[in-house]
Amino acid sequence: MTGKKEIAQTRLVVEAGLIAGYVDALAAEVNDGTMTKVAALQDLEEFTATYTAQKIEPSFKQIGIQILAQGRDAIQGMLV
Repeated sequence: MTGKKEIAQTRLVVEAGLIAGYVDALAAEVNDGTMTKVAALQDLEEFTATYTAQKIEPSFKQIGIQILAQGRDAIQGMLV
């Protein structure tokens, strides 16, 4: 594996992990009552808009957007 390929793969894993961590934190706040579902979905929508506007490698962005969409669906489906 080339050095550039390793760096790209590491960056992808780190970025996906950060986005998933953010989504998990929002879900946890909704679950424990610290944040309303509406507020969490609004925060997630704002983050998604900001993330989408960034100049990021398209394949990285696609993965991030998929994680955000799955998080949105999970939060929408939560019973609180």
